Amino acid sequence: GLLLCYIVFLFCTAGVRHFNWHVAGALTLVCWIALDLLWQARLGQQAALTYRTFAGKSASEKLLASDDSAFVQFIARVKQSIKGETPRIFLASANDYGSMLSAYYIAPLNTYWHRGGPELPDRQYLSSGDYILLVTPFATRYEAADSKIRLPDDSNVPVEVLVQEHMGALLRVI
Repeated sequence: GLLLCYIVFLFCTAGVRHFNWHVAGALTLVCWIALDLLWQARLGQQAALTYRTFAGKSASEKLLASDDSAFVQFIARVKQSIKGETPRIFLASANDYGSMLSAYYIAPLNTYWHRGGPELPDRQYLSSGDYILLVTPFATRYEAADSKIRLPDDSNVPVEVLVQEHMGALLRVI
């Protein structure tokens, strides 16, 4: 900004003044240092906030102190409801961020998520005992009265609700 003002000033007083590289260099250096000091101050504030939020906490306490704490608690309840040695979990969500977090926090379980495609596979790929994790918002049609899910191929799958909250629901295919 200051360098541009200096150049405009020189242009307006072209006959009286001559361009001086020392002045241009000094203006550039002053502007650079001012911006760097502002950036360093913001970085220091963020580091202090991070320290106050997470210092001295265990890994699980840090997760609960994070911005995703409600989501982490929801996934913890979901994981407690999943039984079996090698369960298959089908993730259904229209929200990429929620889906990615779900897949991350549910790991290392066998999770299926088709990003950019249909939320759930056709009926032939689902078996009794499979789990369906619906993370809001989702496009999959869940009919609570009939305890059924409507799949992309228009077939219905009977399900049992294991966890149901505002964040989503965990269903087991019957």
